Amino acid sequence: MYRACLIFQYRRLFRAVAAKDLRPGFAVPTTVCWVDIILAKMGDLSELVAADFRTRPLDKSFTKVFAGRQQEDRLKAALQLPDSWDMMPSLLTSDRASPAAKRLVVHVLFGSYVLYPQLSAASIGHELFPRSLPIGLMEYILSIDRQALDPMAIAGQGCHFLVEQDRLVHAMVLTLLAVTSMPAQTDTEPLSGPPFRPQTNSAIIRLLNFIMDKDDFTPIIFCPLEELNVASSLLVRLSVVPLWCLGVWMECRSFRADIFIHLATTYLRHHGRETNVLGSVLSNQDSGSYGQYQYVVMTFLEELLTRCTTVLSTDSPPTGSLPFVMDILHETCLLVRRSLVAGRCGSHYSSGYCKALLVLALRLCRIGQSTVVNSLVIQSLSLMHDSYVCEAWKVICGDSTIPIQTIVNDAVTAACTSLTQIPVEEERLLQVQQLMQLLLIIASKGVDGLEDQSFVCIAESVGRSLHSTSRKGTLLLETFLTFATIIRQRCPGYNNSESSHVLDMEMVRYIGSETRDLVVASTVSAYIMSAPLLEPSWYLGAWEYLSDTLLLIKSHFYEQEDRLLALATGPTICDALLFLVNHVDDHTANYIRASPKTEVLCETLKHSATCESGKSLEHGVSQSANSLLLLLHNAEQQELHGPAAKSHLNLGYQVALCEHRGATRLILVHKPANKVGEGEVV
Repeated sequence: MYRACLIFQYRRLFRAVAAKDLRPGFAVPTTVCWVDIILAKMGDLSELVAADFRTRPLDKSFTKVFAGRQQEDRLKAALQLPDSWDMMPSLLTSDRASPAAKRLVVHVLFGSYVLYPQLSAASIGHELFPRSLPIGLMEYILSIDRQALDPMAIAGQGCHFLVEQDRLVHAMVLTLLAVTSMPAQTDTEPLSGPPFRPQTNSAIIRLLNFIMDKDDFTPIIFCPLEELNVASSLLVRLSVVPLWCLGVWMECRSFRADIFIHLATTYLRHHGRETNVLGSVLSNQDSGSYGQYQYVVMTFLEELLTRCTTVLSTDSPPTGSLPFVMDILHETCLLVRRSLVAGRCGSHYSSGYCKALLVLALRLCRIGQSTVVNSLVIQSLSLMHDSYVCEAWKVICGDSTIPIQTIVNDAVTAACTSLTQIPVEEERLLQVQQLMQLLLIIASKGVDGLEDQSFVCIAESVGRSLHSTSRKGTLLLETFLTFATIIRQRCPGYNNSESSHVLDMEMVRYIGSETRDLVVASTVSAYIMSAPLLEPSWYLGAWEYLSDTLLLIKSHFYEQEDRLLALATGPTICDALLFLVNHVDDHTANYIRASPKTEVLCETLKHSATCESGKSLEHGVSQSANSLLLLLHNAEQQELHGPAAKSHLNLGYQVALCEHRGATRLILVHKPANKVGEGEVV
């Protein structure tokens, strides 16, 4: 702000020079110097940039003479500015200053404290703000008469550009108040500003209603604005105001305060995701800067999830509201997932997220054009800690207003009904797949209270559909294999069902094929360790299939995005091979150990154990591979494992979602030893 102070010093200097030329006895004229012209031009430039270079069309009755009169008025406004830069905020509440002078003060302050830092990439600390600026802005907002915010009182029957002019000025004032009230990027400690008072909050709500062209006394829906006026566009572009307004909303959460939610959703609707300030706050690792607003943003996201779920739960949502709700949900779920990935959710907010996400996901399984949003919801649930999901489920079950079991049954019934239609729409198939993913994620978290009949019903319907139609190689079939494998362990009587036979046939087909898909390989591994006793030839085929896949993993056959998937599924495949060696009869075990492929596998595992030592990402694969290698070479230990002495390995697995080749897919991954039993699936 050194330049701003310097220009006012020049102004005093040239006025003093002009005063010396006055003759005694003459009246003191109004002195206009070059600084006044610069200040007027600075105000014009700030207004133009704030309006995003949109020029207001003048009425045809406005002549060039009137335009010149406007320029003269701006120059007169510059003459009313104080002699010192620090005194600028005091003019906002002065009774002697004209409205044009107050507008010029707002324009110059806005250019200095908002536009200049953005254009110069410089950060201005609060120590450079005039001490009177925050108080002056608040008093100015409080001084705005309610009638002055009536568009008809401003423009009458014409000259509506005057309304837009006032809206833009008020948007600048709100932005200045936000900038001075929020911590700067260079601040290391939270800013301790004056607390808001009820009158100030009410005035801000009234001002924001005027800026966004909303009636102060009508309900504000949370759906965003589709078309932005100049002032609303300014608030959305600068980002700081929506974030600051959410902080005000936290202090006065009332019916009229929904305008803050309205502004935030409008911001999400129109602002780019790459520069989204809400996402930046959630991902920020620094305790300074805007870190204290993480609490505010997470509360806002939870509120949006709850409201959207309420709208979707109604039998007849408002006409035309569904597309807007889906757009909001999409942006909200992206931010929720971002906060979970960044680890920015405490126990309270994880539980709050879970409650809303669980009900929302089940609702979305029945609504058309919702698969993209539901995929984000299920991904967010998969990132939740097991205890939070269990806690949220208990809260939902104890809430009489949420008939959760009825919601589950309705979702299952809708999925089963859609599979009987010929042909089945791809959108419905994807919804059925997502329902199976959701139920497995919930079950993998250790949630109690889910009826087994719901799992069996959806598995039977999908199994019949796959048996009657050709869906080989589809994601629905792949998800069904994982789903049915888990159901076989969850429901003992499932082995004699029709879909269980479909599962067996598909497993035989995959094991006999040349396809080495890692997602299917993890399902085959879990199937081997959970299926009833099989024929030796079946075990030999499974050994060939899984050992080939493991050799490909160890030979670095899988690259790029498949590489991480190989690291995740590698331990599961090793454990399945370990299970096979433990549970086959002696003749089959001797055949396996004498096979040339087994010798190649042992040599590959030895080499990998040496190369992968010290690599934390591959530690899980190496540990399981070393156990397999040890068992293959320990012939004496093999002899102790007769058919009567064999027992199931006490292994723990969990269902995980992964983004692979443009689709969300289920895999079974090894659960660390210290977490076995916590949300255990297998």
